[in-house]
Amino acid sequence: MPSHLNLQSLAIMFLAIGTVTTLTFFLAFIENKPFLALMFEVAPHWVRLGFRNGGVLSLSTTLTDIENIIILCSMLFGRFGPLLVGLASLTPPVRMLYRFPHAKVAIG
Repeated sequence: MPSHLNLQSLAIMFLAIGTVTTLTFFLAFIENKPFLALMFEVAPHWVRLGFRNGGVLSLSTTLTDIENIIILCSMLFGRFGPLLVGLASLTPPVRMLYRFPHAKVAIG
């Protein structure tokens, strides 16, 4: 696998982990709920699965408007984040109008 693909996949992975963790910390700062329950609310929406805990005791039924906006932002970041990273890495290379001379230097 070419090295630029490795770097691109690592960038998308760190973007995903960083975004999900940051948004979960925002929710944990606003709402006094268990961290893993909040992570289960943010992570599926980041990958656009739409899973919610469901049921009467669902965490999603007790979220306020600000918290639902954070969930909405996670869906938008999940949709457009990897796309923007991919487009940024596909910029065409700059064509050099000059070349440096190559020479083999003998040492010793």
